[in-house]
Amino acid sequence: MGLAVKSLSCNGGCRDCYENRLRDAGADNGEFDLAAVERIILAEAEKPTHERGRAPSIHGGEPLILPFEILSSLLTLVHRHWGRSSIQTNLLNLEDRHIELFRRCGTSVGVSLNGNTALLNWGRWNYNGNTTEQFVKDATERTWNNLGRLAAAEVPRSIITVLSKQNAGTLDRRRRFVAFVLEAERKMGVRNFRFNPLIDFSPNEDLGSDELPPSELLAVWRQLLGHCFKSEERAWLPFRDMVDLLFGFSHATCHFGGCDVWRTSAEEPINVSGGYVGNCLKLGAAEDGIFSMRAEQGSDIREAMLASVPLEDGGCRNCKYWALCRGGCPGEGADGDYRNKTRFCLAIWGLFQTIEGQFKEMLPNFLSAGSFSGFPANHAHVRSSIEGSTWEQQFRKTPEQILAAARVQEPAAQRPPGEGHGDREHGDRPHGDRPHGDGR
Repeated sequence: MGLAVKSLSCNGGCRDCYENRLRDAGADNGEFDLAAVERIILAEAEKPTHERGRAPSIHGGEPLILPFEILSSLLTLVHRHWGRSSIQTNLLNLEDRHIELFRRCGTSVGVSLNGNTALLNWGRWNYNGNTTEQFVKDATERTWNNLGRLAAAEVPRSIITVLSKQNAGTLDRRRRFVAFVLEAERKMGVRNFRFNPLIDFSPNEDLGSDELPPSELLAVWRQLLGHCFKSEERAWLPFRDMVDLLFGFSHATCHFGGCDVWRTSAEEPINVSGGYVGNCLKLGAAEDGIFSMRAEQGSDIREAMLASVPLEDGGCRNCKYWALCRGGCPGEGADGDYRNKTRFCLAIWGLFQTIEGQFKEMLPNFLSAGSFSGFPANHAHVRSSIEGSTWEQQFRKTPEQILAAARVQEPAAQRPPGEGHGDREHGDRPHGDRPHGDGR
């Protein structure tokens, strides 16, 4: 789990930001209560090591529009107790003193950027739909150039990008987008990317929706997948996460970990004016504009429901990849309902199938964690599937044979409520706690 300092004020105006309804409701109008925020961070720091979450992240809105003294105080405090820190920003307001602060506080910088041209980055900085192309062009170039400043200063950096019709809705735009990703690696040394699907929380009938349908999302994911594994240094998500999950490892982002919307564990946002910890803002806040407070106890009721409803009725029962996905992010719930499985189910399922198929071509005896329907992912099962040979038929085992040989098998439905997701990273924050291939 991880705390995230959520200052909602922003200079971005991104049309499809999941925090727009909060801002529209005036949630960013309160004063920043630095003392209250620091008390929450210190309380986390003082917990025993085995109970303490990962280093709190400074998130937005846009953190770089905060007074420098507040930002410096927060990053210094986090660094003092965790030895590192992280921030998510659009880089528009980057100054030399920010760069020096990042270097001093071991800050990993997650950059929000959908492309290096106005064509690809359209949708950012134009919430009202009336921003000029020149403005978007200038803002995009400014972020791109500031990313280069971070690279020159050897500040750890990654990019979180949102896939939409603007940067991935046509073959030509997908080609341009892939070129942007490879250029960011070549020129800026960025090897850590997170490719999240845009979720349309506030559809505008006049402007139309920029959300990609599952078939188009799968198409761009597959195109990126074709490049990801050409270099062992490319830490591109969700692809690397999916490989880990197929091999039975559970350290993936929260998109694949199940989620209790009333007590989210992958992200615990701090309301900076109210001085309390709430829930991930991609959930109810994005729909209702309310910064909800955390429930005292967790629940797995959404997972239990989805696991019991047949696939043909909109649930996940008997889905091959259920143990790896658990219905996806509730913020992506079909029909805008967090109780439903992700509306991008077909894209996620298709990508798991594609990656698993690539491994089966190399390792015919390989049985992924997805082969053990109804059971927790377990790398011991996967490893035993290729013991003896990776390909010879006489050594092949069925899932039933592997499960029968295991000592303990605990069905997912028997897990204690709320247990098992605390080590997962949120899908919209800098991934500075992961091993980095770009010298971080």
